[in-house]
Amino acid sequence: DALETARKATDGLRDHVRHSSGERSKSLASELRLLREAIITHVGLIGDKLKNLDPNSSKARELLQESFAVGQIARSTSAAQALAKMAARFAAGDGELARLVRDRQDISEKWAEADSLLSSAILRPETQRDLKVEASLREAADGMRAKMSELDERIRADYPGYAELAAGPPLALAEAQGLLNAKETALVYLIGETKSFLWAISPKSALLKQIDVGAAALDRSVRRLRHSLAPQGIRSLEAIRPVPVKQAYNLYRDFVQPGESLLAAENHLIVIPDGGLQSLPMSVLVTSADSPIPTDLASHADVPW
Repeated sequence: DALETARKATDGLRDHVRHSSGERSKSLASELRLLREAIITHVGLIGDKLKNLDPNSSKARELLQESFAVGQIARSTSAAQALAKMAARFAAGDGELARLVRDRQDISEKWAEADSLLSSAILRPETQRDLKVEASLREAADGMRAKMSELDERIRADYPGYAELAAGPPLALAEAQGLLNAKETALVYLIGETKSFLWAISPKSALLKQIDVGAAALDRSVRRLRHSLAPQGIRSLEAIRPVPVKQAYNLYRDFVQPGESLLAAENHLIVIPDGGLQSLPMSVLVTSADSPIPTDLASHADVPW
């Protein structure tokens, strides 16, 4: 059937991800881009089957686990790495290994930012390029990559068990649940061109929800909301612009509310974003459609963030 065809289409990529280690190669990144929408179709087909199954049945659990693994493969440079970090830090605990892991992850994030800035600088029109800035960014990125390699070598030599975990395959759903404490819920996203998916995961429950919002619409919504939060032109507290609560609620409705059944007021929320959600501060979302519209700084206290 269609689901079996989708499984066959992703098997090669699944094996590639599971057997890769260290930094993802450019060829893998290319494969991920080409197959991303095919994998989103795969997850969508699983979601369709789940609608007709008892959520407590073994078949439903099996399909949910499959969707979670496939979703990580589709976005292995983001969600799978974030989930691996969660497992890795859990395994590292405290002490010297934990410090090395934190240093490696912090430098990796800074390198990704520097590399992105460098790519943007290089792609500017010739008349707008600044070779000195490019050279400085390139030097910084190269230095951070060298430091990451140095830390990788040290971790492999001194902590081989951890190194195997950190470079391992995507987490199984049950493993991800085992890393959460009783008051934690994880929201994991996969953003596609025309539709997206959310996995809401607590220690004892999990669900998959389709979101009928694609990447372009999400990007527009996030840009509008972020524009209202931009500090440019603000010189006093009185000049702070009210947050557009309707836009903030719409994003909550589309991307958080579908997983609300696993959320509790006292829960700590772990968000593993994708696409435009990566640049969205989730704390500015509004949880009620009936939120009062703030007119000044003080009235923001009445908004149900």
